[in-house]
Amino acid sequence: MGMKNGLNRVVGVYKGVSEKEVKALFMRLGGVNKLPTSVENEKYTKLNGKKALRYTVTTPNGDKITLRNFSETSEVSSAKWTLDIPVSVGKKTKIVELKFQ
Repeated sequence: MGMKNGLNRVVGVYKGVSEKEVKALFMRLGGVNKLPTSVENEKYTKLNGKKALRYTVTTPNGDKITLRNFSETSEVSSAKWTLDIPVSVGKKTKIVELKFQ
């Protein structure tokens, strides 16, 4: 299912993808063989009571790809993981969000 969220990001929500598969996709897109060290987002950890983690990889061309287990729309989308991928459109770069339930 595709939609635009309040941040004007194109969003796709996918079901039936395991955590292992989501992390493998993130590493493949980022061109790394190992998951980078996570950074905790304390704001979301305090709000949800669950550790909110973010992983970021910088690709060889300088794009930052992010995998996170929190989002403002998680109650609506039921997503457990969100993958943020920068996509160039003309001179602008938009972030495409892929959400995994």
